Amino acid sequence: MSSRTLYQVRDLCKRYQAPGETIQVLKGIDLDVLQGESLAIMGASGSGKTTLLHLLGTLDTPSDGKIEFNGRDITSLDATARASIRNSEIGFVFQLHHLLPEFNTLENVAMPGLIKGMARERALEKAAKSLALVGMEQRERHSVTTLSGGERQRASIARAIFMEPRVLLADEPTGSLDEKTGRLVGDLMLSLNSDFNMTLIVVTHNGELARNMGRRLELISGELHAHPL
Repeated sequence: MSSRTLYQVRDLCKRYQAPGETIQVLKGIDLDVLQGESLAIMGASGSGKTTLLHLLGTLDTPSDGKIEFNGRDITSLDATARASIRNSEIGFVFQLHHLLPEFNTLENVAMPGLIKGMARERALEKAAKSLALVGMEQRERHSVTTLSGGERQRASIARAIFMEPRVLLADEPTGSLDEKTGRLVGDLMLSLNSDFNMTLIVVTHNGELARNMGRRLELISGELHAHPL
């Protein structure tokens, strides 16, 4: 694992305004994540795990604090610059796969490249390679509506790694899968982490998956703590 720091988070806070009150979700979080590291973030439902992941992935902006990604302060960037980083350097895997039913598996995986303006033939060629990495090369021309839950999640991982991102952010990636399929998906993400030095940050309630990660943290009352697993 490289010793290069990919994320440096300092005094990160997130507040939401509700009728008659301010809800403090994250309270002064400090976090360093190394390139190539695997990190599990655990915590009770509603503890702010997804909020933290969205901030790391530039899907949201903090109320206070600073996030440096690959040496660049992403909290100071405008929406267009954040979107550019998100498209090219950050891969996302969600509990629900968010595949588009009007496109086949290959086209779904190629979508980040097509959005970026990549030539269609090149994007489909690159998507085929991503699908091969997750063991889905035999399903590339199938409608995503015919795929099993595990196959859909593997296709979403292939889409997430299409642009060869520095980091893969996964939000409860095994949450909607049975135990066996969830284990396969977890093992796949860990292999991408080890084989390609791709930083892996996973929000999860899955204790088995968390135990296989290099480091485990827990969000409690808006603060990060080492998890004893």
